[in-house]
Amino acid sequence: MDPVLPREYLSDHEYPLDPRQADHIVEAVSYYNTSLRESVIWLSRTEEKTVAIWASMARPFPRHTEKTLGYLDTLPLEILLKILESIDLRSLFEFRNTTARARQVVDSEKYRRAFEDGYILFGALVKMEWWTKVSLYDIYKALRTSACEICGEYGGFMSILLWKRCCYMCLRTAPELRMQSVTNVRKYYGVGKSQTNQLTQLQSLPGFYGMSNASQQPRISVVSVNETAMFFGRPPPEPKMWEGPSKCNFIASCPLPFVHYDASSQPVIELGVSCLGCYWAMSQKDIPTLSFKKDELCEKIYTRDGFLRHFQWCKPAQRMWKTPELLRPFASIFIRDRGTDLLEDEGILQ
Repeated sequence: MDPVLPREYLSDHEYPLDPRQADHIVEAVSYYNTSLRESVIWLSRTEEKTVAIWASMARPFPRHTEKTLGYLDTLPLEILLKILESIDLRSLFEFRNTTARARQVVDSEKYRRAFEDGYILFGALVKMEWWTKVSLYDIYKALRTSACEICGEYGGFMSILLWKRCCYMCLRTAPELRMQSVTNVRKYYGVGKSQTNQLTQLQSLPGFYGMSNASQQPRISVVSVNETAMFFGRPPPEPKMWEGPSKCNFIASCPLPFVHYDASSQPVIELGVSCLGCYWAMSQKDIPTLSFKKDELCEKIYTRDGFLRHFQWCKPAQRMWKTPELLRPFASIFIRDRGTDLLEDEGILQ
């Protein structure tokens, strides 16, 4: 049973799920919630200015080379790859750009998969100059992990500065993930630049952040609220006491898919889906919504199997499935949030 599902939407009995209908149910009554993904760092791989860059970083040279890596080529390939996976990304890219042979070695299956499946995270790390802090192994491991490190539910996002996979609800509200601008930290603690320079800082990218799509064009530096409180020996203020809009959590985060890697078959990429039944139910005035916060359903993202478990107890989703005409008013959602643009961006369609 979905722990977030409010009692008003709870089915009296577990829906008898026919495995033959599972894919049709997911396709009919779920959707990709792009508003959540676009409220954090968002990089489109289909933009012309990034196509050439990604192609250069993701693909080996088509030609063969007889040149070697000298001493490194005397190492077993498996050992060499383990070494390259453990160094930081900037060093890895610099090594990759030295020779055609180096590029061929670096462009292993693990590198290509991590780059293709986590391209937004890759791009954010490079643009934010955070690529000296993370290795290829770190990204590969994060892609293969599905759970939010705070609550244990499916986490479709990555808090980059803290390097924690998280769900949207925890990203927005969990004390462990709270971020704040360096400017506000200096004002609150009454300290100068020399003190805040000792904190781990992440510089933002220009964009629009949070559910209100608040613009953040000048680049600002953000820090962990918890680290700041421990460093200065004083508890942080309540979120509402900080000056300015609360969007720093989103500035330091990006969407991250969950990837099932299987050596015997193609990887399965899960972006996470939201429940169209819950979306519909919250728009109905005749359904009480007193025992829960609407944000808890609006911000909920599931894996495929997680959504099917949710569907078995979600009364609105079951009603939609049994009454197809209820889906017609939501055609725009399907066009916007299940369209090929998003899927191409995420590398699902080639």
